[in-house]
Amino acid sequence: MELEYIAIDGCEPVRMPLVPDKAGLLRSDWEPLLDVLKDQALPPARRAGIFHESMAQALVDQALAIRQKATYDAIGLSGGVFQNRRLTERVVELLQGQGVEVRLHQEIPANDGGLAFGQIIETVGANSFANMHK
Repeated sequence: MELEYIAIDGCEPVRMPLVPDKAGLLRSDWEPLLDVLKDQALPPARRAGIFHESMAQALVDQALAIRQKATYDAIGLSGGVFQNRRLTERVVELLQGQGVEVRLHQEIPANDGGLAFGQIIETVGANSFANMHK
């Protein structure tokens, strides 16, 4: 939250290469970003801006890489990470700029409440849950 608060706009992202792990899951390699974040010559607000821009770009890069291999109609953004308004707004902006529809949580909270709901759905099944609330 402190980084979100102090981050400045207009920073260029540090591109993080996508590297598939042993299971083929694409992971962003943070190494190029770490040197920038440790650079004491850069003001903290600038480093915070670079961090947010880099994280947003990394998420978009992952989504676009997946789109090359699989078809999807939209991307859902949720979880505690997306309580960060700066990051969420930037990811939405970048994805929409690439023609990707974005869906955000509306009725279920992004944090632990959403996690608990997901656990319920996984345990009882979506159809069972929907039938319970008719």
